[in-house]
Amino acid sequence: MTLSHLEGFMENLPTQLENIALAQEAAQDSEHHLNHCIAVAKNDGYSWGEIGSVLGVSRQAAAQKYSKIIQEIAPMHFSETTQAHLTNTAKAVLHRIGEHEWEKAHSYFSFTAKRGLSKKKLAEVWQEVLEGCGDFQRVDSLNLHTPNPHEFKVFSATIKVPNTSIFAIADFTLDHTDGKPVGQIAFNSRRKVIGFIIYLNDSAEFPW
Repeated sequence: MTLSHLEGFMENLPTQLENIALAQEAAQDSEHHLNHCIAVAKNDGYSWGEIGSVLGVSRQAAAQKYSKIIQEIAPMHFSETTQAHLTNTAKAVLHRIGEHEWEKAHSYFSFTAKRGLSKKKLAEVWQEVLEGCGDFQRVDSLNLHTPNPHEFKVFSATIKVPNTSIFAIADFTLDHTDGKPVGQIAFNSRRKVIGFIIYLNDSAEFPW
């Protein structure tokens, strides 16, 4: 099955299959949130014994299961490989959108994000950007960072993205012939896009 056929299939999934896909993503995001909370607790000095008692397992079991995981998702830390991968992915998404390659841009999105921001909606939003700022020239700047764990914001009119699901955020500025639109791309722990938002100028507040 080709990518276009697969995406077409996913956009027309029966409700039961769609619910399975959405539940799987929710479970994966929940697991990442648990790992993040454990990483924060260890960073704040809690012992494996204390963490294990909350989880209902022994100190040894907690350490064995989570010690390696939390090293990989240490708070406020990205490896150079992760930074490079997410930066390149964010740039690829923006360039695909700039070239009106909606299916290729969608290939970087999570299932939930695809449902909330369809290819048609993505094209409509981009058309508004072009009408307001002129033709797309290039990605002017892009900054990768971790989310503020105390905020909860809304992504578009249909998807709520709690920061517990967000692994990293890319703030960007684009260079157009008549303006510089700005926006953000949010990634989950599986490096999929779960949030995308763009403004015609920098007067609006970023959501994440």
